Amino acid sequence: MVSAIITNSITNGLSAFVMLFCFIGASIHLIRKRQNYTSIYIPVFFLVLLAMKLLAILVHALPDGSFTDTLWVVIALLMVFLNYLVTHSMQINSFLRILVVAISLFFCLFFIKTQNFIYMALPLGATYLLVASICKSWLRVGFLLIVLSNVIWIGARYVTEYIIGGTLPIQYRYDNDIYHFLIIIAVVMIYRSIGRYWPLDQSADKPA
Repeated sequence: MVSAIITNSITNGLSAFVMLFCFIGASIHLIRKRQNYTSIYIPVFFLVLLAMKLLAILVHALPDGSFTDTLWVVIALLMVFLNYLVTHSMQINSFLRILVVAISLFFCLFFIKTQNFIYMALPLGATYLLVASICKSWLRVGFLLIVLSNVIWIGARYVTEYIIGGTLPIQYRYDNDIYHFLIIIAVVMIYRSIGRYWPLDQSADKPA
């Protein structure tokens, strides 16, 4: 059986490529003013996703040390920025935006200290649930799929470690591949539908 170290690298690289493709595509649509790609937030959304992915790949490729600790801090802060970006661009009211940032910063501190992905997944999941509640059609499904991918990953990892009674060895972490594939599907789904349903005020008259 192929080690999960290899399969994780392949699916991680594939997800980064998809995010790069979506960023370039959204940027081209913005420049050419296609469909509703009139907001700079759309390509920036994909750019931040790509930056987080590339930094995460770099962290896992480098030996442990102070530099990797710095990269984890950058990743955590990008997560906070991404959550604010999405809620702001979706025109969610100011109180909820402040609440999202506060919760994200709270979990950000735990993530920096423990480097446990669950502290990234929780605020991201809560934010995307909020965003999905006001989205339309496949854009809603895309954000919900990101939430679902995190739930599946967390459930698979913790159930497995509970069964084996310890930390799952890195060579058997195939749950990461499932997570990567679900994220790829979600990002493509968001990219394909975002031109019609984001920003909301420009898509209110379009059928779901």
